Amino acid sequence: MRFVIAALLLTSLFSPAAFAEFPKFKAETIDPAVAEKACYAVALADVDNDGKEDIVAVNESQVLWYRNPDWKKHVILDSQTELDNVCIAPYDIDGDGLIDFALGAGWTKIGTIQWITRDKDPAAKWHVHAIGQEIWTHRMRWADVLGTGKPQLVVSPLNAVDKPGVSLLAFEIPANPKADRWQSTAIDDSLNRLHNHWHIDFNGDGTASTLTASQEGLNLIRRNPDGTFRRQLVGSGMPAEKPADQGAGEVKVGHLKGGRHFMATIEPMHGTSVAIY
Repeated sequence: MRFVIAALLLTSLFSPAAFAEFPKFKAETIDPAVAEKACYAVALADVDNDGKEDIVAVNESQVLWYRNPDWKKHVILDSQTELDNVCIAPYDIDGDGLIDFALGAGWTKIGTIQWITRDKDPAAKWHVHAIGQEIWTHRMRWADVLGTGKPQLVVSPLNAVDKPGVSLLAFEIPANPKADRWQSTAIDDSLNRLHNHWHIDFNGDGTASTLTASQEGLNLIRRNPDGTFRRQLVGSGMPAEKPADQGAGEVKVGHLKGGRHFMATIEPMHGTSVAIY
């Protein structure tokens, strides 16, 4: 069931909790010039292994790390990938106890997927290692969608090119991630204008399901016992005559006080409506 958030806000105005003092927030500028063109992605990760989450951002040609709590900027990658960098996902890929990053770049041209690891010299730029290639690569996250007990890198392209839908891919980390081939599995190929995705283990079995926000709306993709995948429509999202103006563009998961999950979306892609399911 889909609810537009405005209706919920009107209801909350007449609840007892509405009379509690609203929390105060203070804006802090981390970097007034993070990009010349666009900052397509931001992530949180403990880069220096001090127990505090730092801010990591990508612009068209760089990967930037802002140290918590002074937010000092470190450029860890500079003009080492295809333009533009578009998505980033932190994970200890090589198992050395330090955070690495998967990175998507050149998304409108060839769609390079790579991972980066630090040099022994903390002042040096990081090293780039190839994973794969998928044109229109747009978002990536780590989750165990294959049920192997280890997370895979799940990559969602934005636009379909030579088939009806995009290939939503799960890349498995090989024994030697720097040298070995990363095996990929297509978990869906039926969606278009797939702007973002999210993962959640709904039934607690250790295998993550995938929520997708696309022109088809909000969908849930689950793994079957035989290793195949099934897609279930959660909601069609914003209705419109043109495909470019319909569906959903962002999705996140939360839970209510009693533990019940809900899904929040922005509709349509780059839209102005917020809905919950």
